[in-house]
Amino acid sequence: MPRDDAARMRDIVEAATRIRDRVQGLDEAGFASNDTVMRAVLYDLAIIGEAAKGVSDDARRRFPAVPWPDMAGMRDVVVHQYFGIDPALVWRAASGSVPKLLRAIGAT
Repeated sequence: MPRDDAARMRDIVEAATRIRDRVQGLDEAGFASNDTVMRAVLYDLAIIGEAAKGVSDDARRRFPAVPWPDMAGMRDVVVHQYFGIDPALVWRAASGSVPKLLRAIGAT
């Protein structure tokens, strides 16, 4: 069943919120050493990227500060280059990019 922009944006907000909540209180070393949290974050990054790929051009224009291609690209890395995931890259996305994303779409 096709998902509309509202559903995809909801998916993005929910996944980003889960990531924000999971890494709260962690530093990079704590994150990198917690396999369960890292895997959960990777899954939600894949959700964000997949949802971003399906958002219409109209929705993208409504949120110009959102890095749509970067989100889709991160999904591709998570899914296709799973064997070479750099924990530092995932940490930067989780601790820096995700909070910025939530602010850009007004979901903080």
